[in-house]
Amino acid sequence: MHSAILVVAATPLLAFAPLATWIFAVRLAWTPLPGDPENGAWGLLFAAALLSLPLGAQVARIGRASLMEQVGAQFLDVARAKGASPVRVWCLHALPVAAAPILVVLATQLGALLGGAVVLERFFERPGLGTLMLEAYAARDFPVLEASIIAAGLLFVVVQVAAAGCIGFLDPRGNRS
Repeated sequence: MHSAILVVAATPLLAFAPLATWIFAVRLAWTPLPGDPENGAWGLLFAAALLSLPLGAQVARIGRASLMEQVGAQFLDVARAKGASPVRVWCLHALPVAAAPILVVLATQLGALLGGAVVLERFFERPGLGTLMLEAYAARDFPVLEASIIAAGLLFVVVQVAAAGCIGFLDPRGNRS
């Protein structure tokens, strides 16, 4: 499982999306082709899954490393000594401390997610913010281009602030990893 996560995390979205589409939609016929407008929500769901899988693999990789750092922590030994179950030790004690790097990766990957969305919008013929930006640039519609760039930047900043707030809530000690 760990090696599969590493392979997905290391594969660029530009290579991952067409390959996964060929495997799952063409060869195995498990899902409809995402670019077909008749497929509606199923095609959109598949496109969203393709966009989120590499991000999920990065989060899983960082999450595993962050949790493995906590294995020998003294506060977990204290929780175990007090009789906490293994699930309670990991979920209530280790996970909040390990969440800081996970949230940082999630927040910073939003830029890659927005960039990947542009590629997938073109690949699957699904209009979105990236398509709006490209069409505004091609038409030299600078007010729309500026507004869409500002909207994407504002979204990025809001997610960064929300992640910082969540880190402060989950780990109030001020110990940022």
